[in-house]
Amino acid sequence: MWSTADDRQWDNRPVGMSSQIEIETANAEAIRQYAAAYTAHYVERNLSLALECYGLVRTNHPNSPEAGYARMQIQNIAQSVVPVQELVDAQVKLIHIKLTTN
Repeated sequence: MWSTADDRQWDNRPVGMSSQIEIETANAEAIRQYAAAYTAHYVERNLSLALECYGLVRTNHPNSPEAGYARMQIQNIAQSVVPVQELVDAQVKLIHIKLTTN
């Protein structure tokens, strides 16, 4: 618990300081979530859990560098379990769907 002096110091922090703290907290959370996904992927070799965790990083922190890393790791998982031709075929189908519905 903060003392009264600590509370005053916090209340008198420079403008923008709370948003900086929020950003740092969000960055730390993105890093923590990415680390959990990476551990599931490469240490535990649990691809299903890793895929789920990487997805959460992308959903919860879409503008973070970790979201980009998570996308790359999802692609790595896909390439390790799905034959290349199936991936290409699925991408072509998706492109056709997008082209005809937009």
